[in-house]
Amino acid sequence: MILLPLPQAVCNRMSNPESAPRYRRYTRGQRRAMLIDAGMRCLAQGGITHFTVDNVIKEAGVSRGLITHHFQSMDSLLEAIYSTLYEGMFAQLIPAGAEPPTLAAMIDAVFDEKLFTRANLTLWLSFWGEIATNPKLRDAHRHHYKKYRDLLAQAVANAAKSQSRDVDAQTLAIMLISLIDGLWLEQSMDDGLMSAEAAKSMCRKMLAAHLGDID
Repeated sequence: MILLPLPQAVCNRMSNPESAPRYRRYTRGQRRAMLIDAGMRCLAQGGITHFTVDNVIKEAGVSRGLITHHFQSMDSLLEAIYSTLYEGMFAQLIPAGAEPPTLAAMIDAVFDEKLFTRANLTLWLSFWGEIATNPKLRDAHRHHYKKYRDLLAQAVANAAKSQSRDVDAQTLAIMLISLIDGLWLEQSMDDGLMSAEAAKSMCRKMLAAHLGDID
């Protein structure tokens, strides 16, 4: 699971929550986006315990009824936030119109200096803990995780073909994801413990044992 920065609009409102206009007409899509952004801020600020109806409507500047009107339940809102984060991740890994990403490019992306921070982990830790007990969120996770794993597996297969190596691409993709998650956790416990360059080097060394040089 890759950690991504909050959308810039969310970051702006977190630093200056009074900056956003609160009294105007919004479309249905805009209202949904406002609630998703507000939910992200709640999770980033205090984890899953801070993700409450009262906190979300306060962050969004809306009435209580809008949550059930647009999402039916807080679980549905949580699922929408999770999907939004994954969509942002895929957009970063595969920019529109770009060639399929290489393993080296994806490793660089997930340990980019904008991403490799303790602050981003707070948001994702909220989901990691909730997935195990929330069936609706677990179903969403399985869908997005499969897409992410398949993306990495394809990059592994391409690298293996270029090096004339025979590997189990799916297994190696899972190994890489597990290593990335573990390195993120190391960073979350002590943000001075590991540099981004050291983390990228560890991923490359693990892959080199199976694929050779991936750069």
